[in-house]
Amino acid sequence: MTRPSITFFSRQVSGQRITYRLHWWLASVPMLALAVALTLIVRRSDLLPGEAAVTRWLVDKTGRPGDVLGDFLDYISAETVAPFIFGAALLIVWRLWGRYPTWLLGLAGLLTAATKITDLADRPRPTPGLEWNFAYTGDGGFPSQHVIYAVLVFGLIAYFSLKYVRRPLWRWTMVGMFAGLAALMGPGRVIDGEHWPADVIGGYLISLPLLIALIWLHPRVLPVLRGRAPWLYRLAGAEREAAHAPPRPGRSPPAR
Repeated sequence: MTRPSITFFSRQVSGQRITYRLHWWLASVPMLALAVALTLIVRRSDLLPGEAAVTRWLVDKTGRPGDVLGDFLDYISAETVAPFIFGAALLIVWRLWGRYPTWLLGLAGLLTAATKITDLADRPRPTPGLEWNFAYTGDGGFPSQHVIYAVLVFGLIAYFSLKYVRRPLWRWTMVGMFAGLAALMGPGRVIDGEHWPADVIGGYLISLPLLIALIWLHPRVLPVLRGRAPWLYRLAGAEREAAHAPPRPGRSPPAR
């Protein structure tokens, strides 16, 4: 049975190959569309159906461990602490893996800062009694900036760990730790009473496509710089990046 194919300028490309090439964008576009739809909904409505019930359920079911988790995640992402953690992460990434991953992590920080200055919806945070009240406003209710920060920064470090760490035990430990921080930040903000569920969902829908874009850029920037801007190629630490990159399957090493 032959696979369906499409002809592009006399080149025949299989449908499977097209899907593989576009899988990054196929994953991102629906999330961006949902982010736009959710933003329009929360701008025109009050508390969405089920948000109060989900918030109270999380707070009641997690109990003391949930409070500890929420306080910890709130501490490491607070405005007074997060810049120092991010600066330390830049230094560690530069020391372990070189300049190029550090550049991309810096770009993730810039994207986080850019989303922080954008208030998509004038939405109040929960009151101390977990109630909806416009008199208890608070800035930046939607989307959750803490979620955007965690997904972009911790998610990218998790990707770097998967890409660069050689020892399986260390690799999967670091991936699990940083991916876990990104995944738990949203529930932690709800448990801590700082956001409604729609706020953290909006944060994930916005930040995940940005993280996907950064991961998509990672293996593609240096080949472009090598041909068009050699000085930037060298400035990005391309030699060290090439040393970290695993060999492509099916290709023998060049002859010396």
